[in-house]
Amino acid sequence: MVDDGDPKKGSKFNMSAMILWRINNMQNNAAGYYRNGETQKWYYEWKNIKFQIIGKLGADERTELTDLEDSIERAKKFSSAVKEIEEYMILIQDLIEKHEIGLVSKSDETVFS
Repeated sequence: MVDDGDPKKGSKFNMSAMILWRINNMQNNAAGYYRNGETQKWYYEWKNIKFQIIGKLGADERTELTDLEDSIERAKKFSSAVKEIEEYMILIQDLIEKHEIGLVSKSDETVFS
């Protein structure tokens, strides 16, 4: 099929793949910060991941994340909040899996030309 500029005839963009790609890149950045002992950058990269998935979360889930953020950000040093940041990271990972964020659903389709 020749693409003549008509979006109906071209490939549909798979947003699920884009979301997974963005989250994966952020997780890789976070892992690098963790390995380098850059606790504050590690935390803020996970907070950035939260902003990528926030639209899929319910009010209780958002509150739970905000409560953890408050606890982390009250710490005098981010290095003293590693346990809380790990809890935050695990909660975000659990929410990504629970809501199947970035996974292709039956309603998603890709047309290759």
